[in-house]
Amino acid sequence: MMAAMQIRQLSTAIRRPVLLVNLALGALVLGGAGWAYTTVWASDNTSTTATSGANKATASVQTVTATVSTSGVVASSDVVAANFTTTGTVTTIYVKLGDHVTKGQKLARIDCTAADEQLQTAQDNLTSADDSLATATAGGDTSTIDTAQSQVDTDTDNVTTAQDAVDGCVLTAPQAGTVIAQNGTVGSSSSSTSTAASSSTSTGSASASSTSGTGTATSSSSSSTTGGFIQIANLTKMEVDTDFPEADATKLKVGMTAAISWSALTGATATGTVASIDPTATTSDNVVSYGVVVTLTSLPAGIRIGQSTTVVVTTATAADVLAVPTSAVTTVGTINSVELVGQTIRTPVQIGVQGDTLTEIKSGLTAGQQVVLPAATKSSTGTTTNPFGTGGFGGGGLGGGAGGLGGTGAGGR
Repeated sequence: MMAAMQIRQLSTAIRRPVLLVNLALGALVLGGAGWAYTTVWASDNTSTTATSGANKATASVQTVTATVSTSGVVASSDVVAANFTTTGTVTTIYVKLGDHVTKGQKLARIDCTAADEQLQTAQDNLTSADDSLATATAGGDTSTIDTAQSQVDTDTDNVTTAQDAVDGCVLTAPQAGTVIAQNGTVGSSSSSTSTAASSSTSTGSASASSTSGTGTATSSSSSSTTGGFIQIANLTKMEVDTDFPEADATKLKVGMTAAISWSALTGATATGTVASIDPTATTSDNVVSYGVVVTLTSLPAGIRIGQSTTVVVTTATAADVLAVPTSAVTTVGTINSVELVGQTIRTPVQIGVQGDTLTEIKSGLTAGQQVVLPAATKSSTGTTTNPFGTGGFGGGGLGGGAGGLGGTGAGGR
């Protein structure tokens, strides 16, 4: 019996520390739960304050505009490269860069001594051939007459060719415009530039050559034309040459409206129209882009070829439609949604035109409803997300009981 009492006393002594430990653990759990509740309540309260402040927007009827933008360079859409058709040494250049010229005006001249001599020789040969034909005709021999006539025809062609060469000693302007490039100098050979003219590499440019007695003019729709003894541009027909990344280029169509601003001309703006889009892409530094030409429909004062610009093309517009700030719309896969003020479940919406600042809402919202903007999901003290998840603040029970505030826990032993 004495032994039984000693065993009970020993068991009681052992349970007392265990009970004390359980009590201490319970106090810690309750303290932690209280801290977590206070933290989350404060965070939620901060979120509510932010949502009810400036970080929300009201769905309203507005005009939504979608745009894409890039940089570009000013060019003329009407440039010709004038070249000599006769080989010789340049003796005179009548114009300089920036001069305005009229169609047919003299631009330059070469030494025409050799061409004059060739013309004189051709004329003398034709005179001799005419005399031979007259003699053959008087003799009446058909075969002799035919031979003489053939020589006259040949010498006549030679005179025409020689006369063209003489005429080609003077280079004249094929169109009115402004001299924007001079690739030859006095003393150089005219042949060094006569074949240098090339069509523009700009989008949609089409070159056409026309030859006259005063030189060859290669015309192009862009001032990026290279070569030619003298280049002449029509500065009343201007464009902007640009490159758009492939993602933006797919949104472009010929005829779309563009707004252009200048880097060097303070406050200068102009309107334009997409004139052409390259059918094939170019790749630089792993970036795929398409060349686009925008024709200017208005010209600001001080515009010059080569100036840097920013081009903004309007790709879509929706007037008088329900809209919210674009930042309020979240897209996951093909699902678009917004967070309404006062609600925790996101609301699916169907969107239309999506611009940089506004997005058209076709369904899912009504005018006057307020949506939460991204900044409302965070406060200066941190995130509003419950750091403990949805299971609450569960932990081990006290002395084997059910778990605390939230999830269930295993009982103590």
